[in-house]
Formats: sequence, C-alpha cells, structure tokens
Amino acid sequence: MINNAAMAHDVLQHLKAHTDQIVSLKAKYDNVIQFFFTDLPATADHSTYFLSNKLVAERLDPLLVARHTELFQYFWYKVHQSTPPYKEIWMTTAYLTDQHLFLLELSFE
Repeated sequence: MINNAAMAHDVLQHLKAHTDQIVSLKAKYDNVIQFFFTDLPATADHSTYFLSNKLVAERLDPLLVARHTELFQYFWYKVHQSTPPYKEIWMTTAYLTDQHLFLLELSFE
C-alpha cells in the first residue's frame, strides 16, 4: 500500500488544478484511467514513485480513498458517465524518459 498517501493526494490535486499540464487522459479499459503530464507538485517524491522507465504499482490507502471520494470521482467522470464501481484503487506511476512525461494510472478495482 502506498505509504505516502499525501503524495498521491497532492499529485491528483495538482492535476485537477493544472489540467493544462495533462498531455493525455486515456481510459483504455473500463476501470482504468491513465494520465500523462509534464510536471509534479513540489511535494511529490520523484525518486520514490516516479522512477525512470519503471512502473511502481501500489494500492491506495482505503482511508485516503474514503476521505477524498470526490477527488477520485472527479477524474473518473472525466472519461466515464457511470458511477465508479470499486472497492479499492491502485495507482501506478512512472517517469517516461523518452517522452519527458510522468505517467499516473488509477485502476478502480
């Protein structure tokens, strides 16, 4: 489970506030949303969660998800019209060096 719930929250809040930095928002699967973006907030730990060309996947703390339901639903509704049917959320992160982009993927399980 992601130890740094604050990092997950900060990055998602940053993306919500700076939608101009989202290069692409994709929903390749019914329960997955992928973000490709250009910048991280200062509070995010690049060296731990956004490794160069390496995926880091961890389950988000259920307390974080419960406390910030509206934040997760905000992004879900960007690409889906239905209520998100999930019990937990997994977050996958990476830094794509060739594209100079950060990847953040939310998987609603």
